[in-house]
Amino acid sequence: DLRFALRLFRRHPVPVGIAVGGLALAIGVVTAAFSIVNASMLRPYGMDEPSTVVSITRPGRPAWGGWPYAQFLRMQQVTALADVEAGLPRQTSLSAASAGDLGPKRPVLFVSGGYLRMLGGRAVLGRTLAPSDDRPDAPPVIVVSHYVWQTELAGDPSAVGRKVWVNA
Repeated sequence: DLRFALRLFRRHPVPVGIAVGGLALAIGVVTAAFSIVNASMLRPYGMDEPSTVVSITRPGRPAWGGWPYAQFLRMQQVTALADVEAGLPRQTSLSAASAGDLGPKRPVLFVSGGYLRMLGGRAVLGRTLAPSDDRPDAPPVIVVSHYVWQTELAGDPSAVGRKVWVNA
């Protein structure tokens, strides 16, 4: 059977080439489509336990606004079942050079100390935020994404501990 198939392929190379090329193209398209669906819909969120994360909003307010800081502190003290963390998105400029040399505006998320730990965030270099960073006397701390580390900080491992200007 194998010899017969090889003879047939040798006698009719164009139809066989079209069939093999069509199959290769179809397999490539399906693989690419599945990779996109897998990365965007089927993979977990990168959190340790995404089913335990809940967003609390006030009625009539956008999802990211409206909670006074004092209310956040009361919710942290009252809840016995889970951690309460907060995030506030903004657009601001970052610069690793100096206060006068501001880079382009980037999305920034101001978060409470346990926010990244709650979502399962882990630092590749340095450390993530801790609840002790929420104290008023704590020094300001910033955690940057891999992209910002590569673009603004030139991928320098010694960037840990360096001063970064946020909004001058």
